[in-house]
Amino acid sequence: MIKVQTYMLLFYIDFLLKRKGFKYTCELIKNKKQKCKNTTLINLQDVISICSQINNTIDKNLFFPKAECLHKSLIGHYILSKRNINVDFCLGVSLDGQFSSHAWLEIDGQIINDNKNYTDKF
Repeated sequence: MIKVQTYMLLFYIDFLLKRKGFKYTCELIKNKKQKCKNTTLINLQDVISICSQINNTIDKNLFFPKAECLHKSLIGHYILSKRNINVDFCLGVSLDGQFSSHAWLEIDGQIINDNKNYTDKF
């Protein structure tokens, strides 16, 4: 189910990013997000597993070879929010003089779809 949902969202997110831009796409995802209450305990390993499935599906897709961290994080944010999991979308820029950016997801300050050693550069 996550694979099918990921593929559908990949087409949708990529279309929005190309046609409407980053700001519009992020606002749309944010506005579609349900109010997350986290009334039950979250099993962080289950959330990380969902993110891993999303990342693997996007990495192996044939239609969007340039889908990277932004697609993964926007899709992960949407899927997790729909499951009533309060997740934070993070976007950073490099501090080493050359411009580069990166997107990832966090729950309570813990990175759930990426490597902390990599995200520390942003």
